[in-house]
Amino acid sequence: MLLPAGTPFAWVAGEASAVRTLRRHLLEERGVPKASVEFSGYWRHRFTQDDAPTAEDLADAREKLAQAQAQAQADATTRAQAG
Repeated sequence: MLLPAGTPFAWVAGEASAVRTLRRHLLEERGVPKASVEFSGYWRHRFTQDDAPTAEDLADAREKLAQAQAQAQADATTRAQAG
């Protein structure tokens, strides 16, 4: 399947392992920039909310936190330069 011309944006949500697989495909095989992929694994097959997070869950959470912190810093810099 071909992606449209230009820089795509993907929003992926669903079962955590499926979302992780799709995200990796978009980044590694399709070359979509990290900043152009939003993702959320809403549940894990055969797990409940009381199960401990996996190493992959924690890695995904750390990456999302780092992205949010970088965006907050960029927003603060933009405001300071405009102010």
